[in-house]
Amino acid sequence: MNLQTPATIHPVLSTDRAQPRAPQTLAETGLPTNFLTDLALKIIYFAGEMSAQAVADALKLPYAHIVEHLLTFLVKEELVGITGATGFGERGYTYVATAKGGAKAQEIFARSQYAGPAPVSLEQYNAVTRNQSVGDVIVGRDQVREAFKDIVISDTMLRRVGPAVNSARSIFLYGPPGNGKTTIAERIARLLAGRVHIPYAVHVDGQVIQVFDSLNHVPLPPELASEFGAEGARADERWVRCHRPFIIVGGELTLETLDLVFDPVTKLYEAPYQMKANGGMFLIDDFGRQQ
Repeated sequence: MNLQTPATIHPVLSTDRAQPRAPQTLAETGLPTNFLTDLALKIIYFAGEMSAQAVADALKLPYAHIVEHLLTFLVKEELVGITGATGFGERGYTYVATAKGGAKAQEIFARSQYAGPAPVSLEQYNAVTRNQSVGDVIVGRDQVREAFKDIVISDTMLRRVGPAVNSARSIFLYGPPGNGKTTIAERIARLLAGRVHIPYAVHVDGQVIQVFDSLNHVPLPPELASEFGAEGARADERWVRCHRPFIIVGGELTLETLDLVFDPVTKLYEAPYQMKANGGMFLIDDFGRQQ
């Protein structure tokens, strides 16, 4: 078996980065206000009745200066109404969709059925992804030996693994079937320590691309996922702090699955494999056997 490092660079994060700080204004969300009001209306309509704080929790956005303005607009437009309160202050007010709001929600659902956490903008996604660059990855000899301690592997191959990872380039493993290429790739994934931030979704030109995938992304335990972001500010909860993704595809990989996947029923796009793998490892097994 041989190992090469072609020139293509695949971004990953080597060290922990502070989670992006929560937006303080509607403008800082990076999203159109009408998109956010539509999203808030869908969430309320779908739930039947919600407190103001519950709406903020569902959107993963701060109540002050953001969700409160969205709710004020929806009330003013008679799309939602206040039915009572579950506690003290405006955060405890409970909201339901009016008949007018229900008709508006149905119209919005016909365009997109997304009713989850507020997405991040494409610009924000690009900035955070670049900040999680592979350029900072540095592994030492002891780390390599620890990652491969449970398998038999030659010292010659071990001496190649460290420089290959530290090169910040894609890695190409080749050789006869059954000689351990996939096993070595899996051990290399263990060397990519640290955590990454994965958004629930990304907003692009009015469309929603779902990125976070519970099948491929493993969130940190609550005790390890700090509620504070950069410079001690509240963290932006639209990002999930995860272990590095490690996504494997094989002969079933097609060109279509490397593009955005559109669901005609939900009117949503799902991120392709390589986008979900950003910040971690995307392993194409049995390369060359794909259709």
